[in-house]
Amino acid sequence: MNTPLPGTKEKLLHDTKVALKEKNKIKLNTLRLVLSELKNEEIAKRSDLNKAEIETILRREIKKRKEAIEYYRKGHREDLVGSAMQEIGILETYLPQALDSREIEEIIDGLLASWDGEPAFGPIMKRVIADTEGRADGKLVSEILRQALERKR
Repeated sequence: MNTPLPGTKEKLLHDTKVALKEKNKIKLNTLRLVLSELKNEEIAKRSDLNKAEIETILRREIKKRKEAIEYYRKGHREDLVGSAMQEIGILETYLPQALDSREIEEIIDGLLASWDGEPAFGPIMKRVIADTEGRADGKLVSEILRQALERKR
């Protein structure tokens, strides 16, 4: 069996072949959809995607599925919820490990301690997102930052 190449796209291509051989339909369909999105972005950009752009696309696909889960639950379609959850799990394996709430709190606390002047939500949020390099959910960061600012006031 061949070992996957180091790049994320190459790993996606390799895993697609493996899923095809294993007849893992959910994984195969999920990876094909992502590879299609990557190809569309490459065509639009007219060049190859870098690792950060691929991660952005993967996060966008995860976000789409999370939003779909909400609608599935409203429609009492638990079968589709399970399928979407599996797809999210598959996609998350290609992303760097996400920061947990404790790690985000530490980043925010450190930033607030060194912040000159009155802390404002917008500039701090922008800085935290940049510092976490996309490894933190924006919704979670926003929630933790709001709580930290309330404690500080």
